[in-house]
Amino acid sequence: MRGRAMVPDIYGCQVDEEEALEGLATTWRLEDLPPLPKPLRDKLLQSLGGTAYVAAQIALAVGGTQGFVLTALPNLSQRALLTPKLWWIFFVAIYVEAGIALICLLYLLFGDPGVIRRSAESCFPLPVEVAHKLQQNESLQDLTANIDDGDRTFCVRCLVWRPKHEPSIFAEAPAVQKLKRVVRWLVFVPGFRSGNSHHCRTCGRCVRFFDHHCGVFGRCIAGTICSGNMPFFLMIIFMSFCGSCTCITAFAVSVANWH
Repeated sequence: MRGRAMVPDIYGCQVDEEEALEGLATTWRLEDLPPLPKPLRDKLLQSLGGTAYVAAQIALAVGGTQGFVLTALPNLSQRALLTPKLWWIFFVAIYVEAGIALICLLYLLFGDPGVIRRSAESCFPLPVEVAHKLQQNESLQDLTANIDDGDRTFCVRCLVWRPKHEPSIFAEAPAVQKLKRVVRWLVFVPGFRSGNSHHCRTCGRCVRFFDHHCGVFGRCIAGTICSGNMPFFLMIIFMSFCGSCTCITAFAVSVANWH
């Protein structure tokens, strides 16, 4: 009697081709996997706090520049303290900076930082120990360590495969490598280094090129200098600096012209 063929790797399990293959394939569909972890409540509170913080900064910068420097000070001095050209430069600059900051905030709140989503390619084949527990309807809570397989790791919370180390095209570019050898502190700047995928406990997701979870915006900050939400994170910080400089410069020039 001819022996039955064994399929060595179907979703991480050895199965009998004639009896179990069809049943196993039916069981391990994406929709049959356990639900993804729910984000912690801290994430919502953090995002509300971050939104209020950015809104307050914008109101302070715009109000201080237009409301106080460009409007109140000339009324108090009863004469124009800035030339029309300078007045318009400060007026346009502060609103452009505020607009860019709002766009960055919206992307940080609603954009994708680089979450590794479940798919047939990212989930299967399941590691043997995970497939066995799912087949026995056992909890995965006692699997505390992720499962390594060569240059990738299986997250036992998200149930996705993720790369251990992912080189950044930008960070690995020859010109950037030469720049980092000259300016050595750039290796510590987000976006100028290659990244690792990481599971964020607060968001409950695995993220590519993970840098950190931002407690201000309640979002994972990840990506390179030109991918993920890292560019928007860096830009919103830069716009905060630019807005402060615009307001202070407009005030300094107005006070200098007062006398």
